[in-house]
Amino acid sequence: MIGIFSAFCCPGGRALRRGGLIIPVVLVAMVFLVSPGWCGEDPVLKVQPGLAGVFKVSRPVPVKVEIENGGIGISGQVTVIPSDPGGNQERHLPLYAREVMVPAGGKASLLLVVPGELAATSPWVQLSAGDRVLAGARLYGTAVAGGPVVFFLGEKMADSGLLPWLEKVYGGQATAKYIPPGEIPDSSLLLGPADIILADRESAGALGPGQVSALKEWVRLGGRLVFSGGTGSMEAGPFSDIIPGGGSKEGGPVLRSPLGKGEVVFFRSGLGDLKDSGDKAPEFMVFFPVEGRPLADGEHEDKFVMSDIASYFPVVNTPGVSMMALLWTIYAAAVGPGLYLLLRRLNRRDLAWALVPAAAALAALALYAISPVSRLQPYVANTVSVMDIVDKKLAEVRASSAFMLPRGGDLEVAGRGLVLLEPVNTYRGRDRSVLVYSGLEQSRVIFGDVEYGAMRQVYFYGIDTGAGSIDGGVFFLEDRLVGEIINNTPFDLRDCRLVSGKRSIGLGEIASGGTKKIEAMIMTGAGEPHGVVPQQAGPLESRMAGHLSKTGGSPGELIFLGFCDRPTEQFSVVRPAGRGQISGLTMVRQRIDLGFPGGSFRLPPGFIKSTVSSQKVIYDLPGTLNTADFTVTAIEVPPLPPGHTVEIYRADTNVWEQLDPGGGRFVGGEALKYLSGQGKIELRLFAPMEKTEGFFSGIAVEGVVGR
Repeated sequence: MIGIFSAFCCPGGRALRRGGLIIPVVLVAMVFLVSPGWCGEDPVLKVQPGLAGVFKVSRPVPVKVEIENGGIGISGQVTVIPSDPGGNQERHLPLYAREVMVPAGGKASLLLVVPGELAATSPWVQLSAGDRVLAGARLYGTAVAGGPVVFFLGEKMADSGLLPWLEKVYGGQATAKYIPPGEIPDSSLLLGPADIILADRESAGALGPGQVSALKEWVRLGGRLVFSGGTGSMEAGPFSDIIPGGGSKEGGPVLRSPLGKGEVVFFRSGLGDLKDSGDKAPEFMVFFPVEGRPLADGEHEDKFVMSDIASYFPVVNTPGVSMMALLWTIYAAAVGPGLYLLLRRLNRRDLAWALVPAAAALAALALYAISPVSRLQPYVANTVSVMDIVDKKLAEVRASSAFMLPRGGDLEVAGRGLVLLEPVNTYRGRDRSVLVYSGLEQSRVIFGDVEYGAMRQVYFYGIDTGAGSIDGGVFFLEDRLVGEIINNTPFDLRDCRLVSGKRSIGLGEIASGGTKKIEAMIMTGAGEPHGVVPQQAGPLESRMAGHLSKTGGSPGELIFLGFCDRPTEQFSVVRPAGRGQISGLTMVRQRIDLGFPGGSFRLPPGFIKSTVSSQKVIYDLPGTLNTADFTVTAIEVPPLPPGHTVEIYRADTNVWEQLDPGGGRFVGGEALKYLSGQGKIELRLFAPMEKTEGFFSGIAVEGVVGR
């Protein structure tokens, strides 16, 4: 060091000083490049899954990432790395990543979306720049596999009698947690972990416009939003357009109103003031599932059923056996005796050594030209989609696509709009890279080094705001279902049907913008189905309708189903470049509200809304008729199979009565004995070996709308 200092200071070292100034500058720059935290603190990474750390294993999970950078600027990537229980990286599983830029001495936050199964394994999340790992943290949270998930936006409600009641009824199956209003996301897709959200006046007023919009959309997609906090507290608030009655001073202590597939509940009194009475609190029962039954979540199962159906690619037309036999006969005749006779006539049989191989080469090229491989484009994609229409401006889309690369290579698929992508297969035992960039701003899946002719599958989940809706009106008129269905979607639909339980009414084809008149006799006087015929669709359509219609609505709801022979446009293929062969099948599904004009009605078995819990079935007549202004004149119970027992609850004496095995019909005042004050009828079903499913078709109810 002294020698270097002398060289810089002495007169003879002037030239060295000029050139030597470059050396320390380069050294300092290299230090900064190698160690971003050299002149400051190392970056700190904080991660949290779901909402307030709570997430569902069966749903996509948002992961909130916060980075505090005490050094120079960082341009890198945040990656969620799957790991086994011992902490070792599971190399066969996909990596979920997002690119990030953090300014020097600044902060950055971003969201990744990962599958719930991955989040439940407590994966490792790391920040890297190139090959350098700058920071990392383990992803810990509360994974929920069943039972309702409840979030409080007001701290006072956490001290009420609601939590002890939840513990008592659900036996530890329910999950309840406080979440500050500021942590409510601006996207309904990120509210997926919540089944029920409770808010008071103060917390509702603290929400921003984006949060309010997300909560409203979340309710329309099936959530349950509960407000409390006093008379008239919400008249001019951001939720006044969805509060039952606008939160006015008129009405009872609890107001309820459906919104899309969900519900809004308004308590005039504050939920934070309610105390546990020592048994089931009736105030809470209005917005929780009956008798602790966990809320259904069939998306996880749907994903694999749809992926299996999507793997059946449309058949590529090839020449038939008779055509191939004819071509080979022509070839053999032309190259054999045909070529020989021609050359003998020309006296040039010496050319046979060249013409025979040339003819064989031409025949091989011709066969290759008509073969399926030569006609396949850079990729072949087949997509199976389910579009659940909520209303005219909102639809929930689930789709699974299978991609086949005839020539192999890299496959990159990008989502369009608000759609989340997830690779379905893990390809165990293969050293193949699968990288997923998953977030609200971007969603891509990259499969590296796909084998020749191999298949890869991607699952899509998202929201469509331009799908239109199925309009018109359907209502019961005595023993007939009448009305019309208008197809205001962009799809030309075939094999359309109205489904309620295991009964369906075939409607045939309905083109986009078309109308179908309905007049179907539901039940004859003898109680046998008439005019209700399952549609004879193809095997894939039948499988989709058979499985997915089970998760499409509650018992007794009327569901419209229709099929279209083209996929929804939820993705684009970035690599390989070029136009691919795209095919698909889309099922359009929408709940149809039934109307009941004034006068007599008959609700046949399977067309009454009901809730099923263990062995109990509760039939909801006001929910089915959409009014409380009705009178029941008859209740009819069908005959039972041998060994099966049905009990009916008698509301006037508060006892359960066993019904005759031959069924029964209760008329007039006798029927009213089994009707509760809320217009509901309760039954208990008993079968040998506890197999109660399927043996009971349901009750029929007759009455008059309007008193």
